[in-house]
Amino acid sequence: MNFDIEKIREICKKKRITMVSVAVIENMEIKQMETVSLEPWISESIDDVTFQMGSVSKLVTAWAVLLLEKMGKLNIDAPINNYLKNWRIEGRHGEEDNITIKMVLSHYAGLNRKSFLGVSNANKLENTMQYLNRKKVKNIYRPNQKPIYSGGGYVILQLLIEQISGMDFSDFTEKYIFQSLGMKNTTFNAEKICMDKLPNCYDIFGKKIKCRFYSEKAAAGLFSTIKDISRFAIENMNYENQIIGDKLKVIHKRYNRAYPECLGCYAFNTREKKLIASKGINLGWYACFLLLPNEGNGFVFLSNSNRGKKLFSILGKEWMDSSRFFITDEQKKFFYL
Repeated sequence: MNFDIEKIREICKKKRITMVSVAVIENMEIKQMETVSLEPWISESIDDVTFQMGSVSKLVTAWAVLLLEKMGKLNIDAPINNYLKNWRIEGRHGEEDNITIKMVLSHYAGLNRKSFLGVSNANKLENTMQYLNRKKVKNIYRPNQKPIYSGGGYVILQLLIEQISGMDFSDFTEKYIFQSLGMKNTTFNAEKICMDKLPNCYDIFGKKIKCRFYSEKAAAGLFSTIKDISRFAIENMNYENQIIGDKLKVIHKRYNRAYPECLGCYAFNTREKKLIASKGINLGWYACFLLLPNEGNGFVFLSNSNRGKKLFSILGKEWMDSSRFFITDEQKKFFYL
């Protein structure tokens, strides 16, 4: 399918959505990639405008952890405290030493710190250890009972990756993931962002707000473009990818059949199809991609406005209907449908 760009432009005007970039993937290739902007300084032919990815960051983090497992550096079924140095998960139930890496990846570790506000000055970003000590990320619920969303858990994974690899989290992901995939305009390092390519951002009321930056890189700190993140989306349907190979199947597998939580993403199933979803919401930004890995088809959506979810709900339904992926009423809550 192809989206009607004039229709998208009209919806953006009506719903006061400043800019969106969309991509349609068919047979593992980008079939359509468009940017619609109501801001005059953005050229609609530019495909390297930078967006914040929000929690899409978590899927990249899952790749980084599975890569370390592929390298023989860790076992995701082992307790995460076994690998951490000079810091450990503490809690109130006395079960923190039983919390595995996989539990943290799938939000089954019972950890706190669901989401973040960030800082408006990138110079005030903290290193991983400083953040964990100040925010007191810890176990507050019985682990391995049910999914409890924790961005704080992904900051612990950020520390894990740094301590196991001996590299800064941003440097590790850039060297082993982004460079390998040709994602030249993607980074977790806010200092590398060209501000001329980072648009203004807008809140749910359509009001321009200051861009926020995140010490919680592994959970919410990713910057990318529609071209780059579409490339990453394609690789998330390639079980022979050059980085983690068929360990991608582990990422796509639900931790518990009753819930859609996988490792850094979500899986929704019908009788005949499986859909992988990754969604990110930072203050002023909205990002989501939907994938049908068995078909090699996908839809990628980025916006510099929290109002972007209003347009995503329309386009997401249009894409899913055209793909004959019909979700339940309960699943519609995830997609704002």
